[in-house]
Amino acid sequence: MKNIDYQYITDNLGNKISVIVPFTEWKDFLCRHRKLRKRLKILRGIRNGFSEVKKSRANKIPLRGLKDFLNENKR
Repeated sequence: MKNIDYQYITDNLGNKISVIVPFTEWKDFLCRHRKLRKRLKILRGIRNGFSEVKKSRANKIPLRGLKDFLNENKR
């Protein structure tokens, strides 16, 4: 991990209220954040899918097949 000197802005009492981050660090942060948000979206989709399967099995509702699911976007 890089050793970066951040600069802080303080109020009259010396409480830190803001931080100045070097631009390259900020770009790296945004890139990592974007990747994590994509990953979270995928994981939530998987979790919702498992939940849907669990509910369908509990209520004995048949699920559509993979072929139907894949062809849904072609219509």
